[in-house]
Amino acid sequence: MSSAAATVDKLEQQRGVQLQPLTQREIEQISRFLSDPSVFPREFKRWVTDHSSDTVDIAKSQVHGLVSSSGQVISGPAELHYAPFATYMSFASGSEQEVKKVDNVECNGGPVDVTIFIPYAQFFDMLFFLYLDGMLQGAMGRMTAISSGGAMAQMPVNLTQRLKPAAGPRDFRITVRSVGAGTTVLAGSYTVANEVYGPGYFRISKA
Repeated sequence: MSSAAATVDKLEQQRGVQLQPLTQREIEQISRFLSDPSVFPREFKRWVTDHSSDTVDIAKSQVHGLVSSSGQVISGPAELHYAPFATYMSFASGSEQEVKKVDNVECNGGPVDVTIFIPYAQFFDMLFFLYLDGMLQGAMGRMTAISSGGAMAQMPVNLTQRLKPAAGPRDFRITVRSVGAGTTVLAGSYTVANEVYGPGYFRISKA
């Protein structure tokens, strides 16, 4: 028999062995290998890493991460704009002040959440309004002090409104109107009554 024929015959024998069911002894050996914590986890982890880096194509439905309100995986940064609220604002009843304004925020036509967080507010009654491209989108929320003694409330502001702006660069603006007696105060990164408050923020993110 030639060497080539011998090689072919040997390969056929090996193929035949590979197609045969595992023997009980082989099953016991595999079980023993897999149950060895000092060897298998390390080798298995190396195998998964090498295999997945070359051949695995993960579908969106299998991704457990940040998804939009419609259930789609968010591509690109989820946060479209972020700016700290680091200032002290004091204004009288009846006046309306601009809290934050940002222009040319690139939107893709999907919904966005606009959030304002201010760590310190002192007020009797105030309303926050959201504008998109100069058009009023309604009141984000109203905050009213509830006190039998007539004292002003002191608490943080945390308001969010969802919009669906058209694709392209959009302008956002938040204002606040004092509708109660007394002087309304908003502060971030500021010391009030010997207490140091951290910064708040104005954020626009994909919903």
